[in-house]
Amino acid sequence: MKQVITFRSFTEFFEKEKSGLKCNTVRMFELCDDREYILRDIMNEEIKKEDVILKIMNFDTGESFEREISDVSKLEVNTAEIYIISWRHKDENGNEGNS
Repeated sequence: MKQVITFRSFTEFFEKEKSGLKCNTVRMFELCDDREYILRDIMNEEIKKEDVILKIMNFDTGESFEREISDVSKLEVNTAEIYIISWRHKDENGNEGNS
C-alpha cells in the first residue's frame, strides 16, 4: 500500500509545480514530523520512492495534485537540514513531460 505525504504550497508556487514549470519542493522540518522520517527512509532506501505518493495542496484554495517522487536530496546548512523533493511532471492525461 502506498503512503501519501502532503505538503501545502502557496498559490504562486503551486501553479508552477502543477504545470511542470517547477518539479520540486524544498522543505525544512521543525520538531518531529512524520514526513521527514519518510523522506529519510527513501534516502536510506528503507522505503522505495515508488511506494510514496507526493501530494501538493494549494495553501489558499485547497486544490491539490499528486506525483510520484523521482528524487529526495538533503542539504545541510549550519544546523538546518533542507530537503529537496523532486518529481516527474505528468499532464492531466497522465503523460510525462512539460505542458
